[in-house]
Amino acid sequence: MIIRCPQCAITYKVDDNRISGDSLKLRCSKCGQIFLMKKKTVPVPERAKEELPVIAEGRKVLIAHASSSMREMMGELLREEKFFPLYAKNGVEAVSIMEDTHPEVVIVDVALPDIFGFEFPELIKKDKRLQSIKVILVASIYDKTRYKRIPQSLYGADDFIEKHHIRDSLTAKINRLISRQEEVQETPAVAEAAQVGVGVSESPSPEVKTSDTEKFNEEELVQTPADKQDREKAKRLARIIISDIALYNQDVLEQGIRQNMVEEVLEKDLEEGKKLFKKRIAEHIRQQEDFLKESLDELVQKKKKELGIEQ
Repeated sequence: MIIRCPQCAITYKVDDNRISGDSLKLRCSKCGQIFLMKKKTVPVPERAKEELPVIAEGRKVLIAHASSSMREMMGELLREEKFFPLYAKNGVEAVSIMEDTHPEVVIVDVALPDIFGFEFPELIKKDKRLQSIKVILVASIYDKTRYKRIPQSLYGADDFIEKHHIRDSLTAKINRLISRQEEVQETPAVAEAAQVGVGVSESPSPEVKTSDTEKFNEEELVQTPADKQDREKAKRLARIIISDIALYNQDVLEQGIRQNMVEEVLEKDLEEGKKLFKKRIAEHIRQQEDFLKESLDELVQKKKKELGIEQ
C-alpha cells in the first residue's frame, strides 16, 4: 500500500504483510515525523480512526490574495490534495468568508487590500468563533537576493511562505498545521517498524513555473495602456513593497513608529523599494501620487492603533 507523511508529503510503499496488528507507527525517513498507519483489510475502531493523520477530503482552506493568478494557482494545488479551496480578493471578503464557512486554514497575502495580511492573526484571536483557524502568510519578497532569512515576526501567524516556494511547500505546510495526530516519543520498536517503509517517490521542489511568472508579472507589475489599470498595479506594487518591509523589519518598524522616525529607520529598505517601483511603474503614473508613501502611511496608522499610540 502507498502512504504519505502528513508533514512533508513524501510517499512510501509499504508491504501489508509486514504489518502486525491493526495499525503501525512509522517514522518518516525525511523529516522524522512519527505517525500511525492502518492495515486496509482490518477494521479500525472509531477512536483509532480519529488518531490517524489522514487529511480528510473537502477540508476548507481560504485563499485570500489580490492576484487572481495566485488564487487560481494555489486553488489548483489544493484541489490536487483533496482540499476544498475558498477565495477572497480582499480583506473584507476574507473576514466575511471566515465567519460564514470557518475554514481550517487561511492563506493570506501580506499585501492584501483593505486589511494587511498580518492583521489577520489578531482578528482571528479576538473572535472566539474563529480561533481555531490557522494562518499562513504569503510574502512576495520583492527582492529575493536581499531577504534570504526568516521574518523577525509572523505577527501571530502559524507559518509563512514566500511566493516563489508555493508550488513546492504550500500543501506540506497545510498538512502539518492541520494534522490531527499527537506527537509521540520514538522508541526502539518504532524505529525498527519504520524500516518497513521504503521511500519510493518524493515530489521535486519546482521553482515558480515560467507560465506562473508571466501571469504574475502581467497581472501585478507590468504597465498596461489603460491609466486606470496602471494606477491599480502601482497601488498593488506599493502595498507589496511596504508589506514585505514590515514583515521582515517588525522591530525596526515599531521602533520608528514610537520615535516618529519611520522613514529614517527604514531608509535603506525604502530606497530599494523606490528603485523597484521606478523600474516597474511608468513615470506618468508615478507622478500622479506618491503610492509608496500612501501605503506606508496606512500601515503606520494601523500599527499606531495596534500599539496604543495616539494618532
